[in-house]
Amino acid sequence: MTTERPSPPAAGPSGRRRPGPAVVPPRSEDPRPGWASAGLAATDTLLERLRPERERADRPEPALLAELDTARAGLRAADAELRTQRAALDAVDGEHERLLDRRWRVSSMLPVPVLRTDRASRVVSANDAAASRLGAPADALARELLLTFVHSDDQLAVRQLLESAAEQPSRLGARLLPRRAGPLPVEPLPVELVVSAEVSPDLLTWTVLEEGGGVAGDAALACALVDVCELAASARDRHALLVATARAVLLGVHGAEATSASLGPCDAPTAIGYAGELASTLDGLQLRCGEGPSMLAERSGDAVVTPDLTTDARWPRLARLAAGAGVRSVAVVPVRVAGEQVGLLTCCSPGVRALGPGQRDAAAVLAGAVGSVLAGLFERERLGELAGNLDRALVSRQEIDEAKGVVIAQRGCTPDEAFAFLAELSQRQNVKLRDLAHRIVAQAGLPAEPEPRAGRPPIGRRRG
Repeated sequence: MTTERPSPPAAGPSGRRRPGPAVVPPRSEDPRPGWASAGLAATDTLLERLRPERERADRPEPALLAELDTARAGLRAADAELRTQRAALDAVDGEHERLLDRRWRVSSMLPVPVLRTDRASRVVSANDAAASRLGAPADALARELLLTFVHSDDQLAVRQLLESAAEQPSRLGARLLPRRAGPLPVEPLPVELVVSAEVSPDLLTWTVLEEGGGVAGDAALACALVDVCELAASARDRHALLVATARAVLLGVHGAEATSASLGPCDAPTAIGYAGELASTLDGLQLRCGEGPSMLAERSGDAVVTPDLTTDARWPRLARLAAGAGVRSVAVVPVRVAGEQVGLLTCCSPGVRALGPGQRDAAAVLAGAVGSVLAGLFERERLGELAGNLDRALVSRQEIDEAKGVVIAQRGCTPDEAFAFLAELSQRQNVKLRDLAHRIVAQAGLPAEPEPRAGRPPIGRRRG
């Protein structure tokens, strides 16, 4: 017995092919309904054909018939197990798709050009930084071939990279040709292309790094970025999130000896996390002097870098104190959520010129990821607060209705008249309506949530 091999499963929104059985066609193609696969259905058909032949034999063999029944029962058990495994695979696949989508949303916010292409170099998606670097709108870029932006002398090497790219990142120096309007020729842009097939074998992720500077594309920064992205699924508390963020920044910014991540204004942060005592020392010095790189970054909204805090003329009072505290190099980057500045990432070192433009750009990459994580955390907090308000509103509404029942029973009025009486009493006593209702219900001795009795609605609250 042979089964026809199915066509490859379609790709999901992130480009990853959904897993499916290797030789089993989809359920909709099964010749008989009720089975998880055509193979199981065909085997059951064969067993059904064997049984009548054995029963028509001159001397039927009860033992063989029992074995056929047992085989069919085992077939049903295998069918149930296959359905369970498929459901588990679908759940895992769905969760993986959600993680990939969330990871791409983080990538889209980074100031580093990131693209996804197929093996033919056709762009599937690109972030705003990639569109800006290549000089093409993001929606139009998604229909282009990446090779058309590569210098002709480098296209062969990029083609080979398209064929050989694996899950582990590969690097290639190349020259890009951004599109620019006007008659002047476009100067080739030397870059380093980092490509990997970590999403799926047929979908490649490209990161474009400036050659000889810009964002440091080393493994430490990549690991730190992954750590920050993972916080999107695990972060539930602001302080714990900021502590984990500070540790990730310390890992990803080469040359930093201590880091901090803060929310709110510099002089009165709402939450802050430290990795290293030098960062907390720097914050204390800035608060004492009322000046410093963090306060400048907060006012200007731009990143601030100083190679030596002790000789920086912008903050003379802080310079004198920093010399004795051992703080020299500092880099501060704002953190934004939906375009609004909400906090700062600060890196510092006791070494002179230990932090420069490269470290500033690396911190900016992490700040973009942190902003995405914070956006999710703020939304969860908002929804939690909304749910709490709704719960309190429901309780207040119930007590107001109970208080109306008490007034109706005592005054013999209509529900509208009872509510008007409560509203007037609330204004006269300068008490919130829900607090007044709670007091009336408590004085009447009614339970907060009366249990309905058999055959009667829960109207006991109307007794005077």
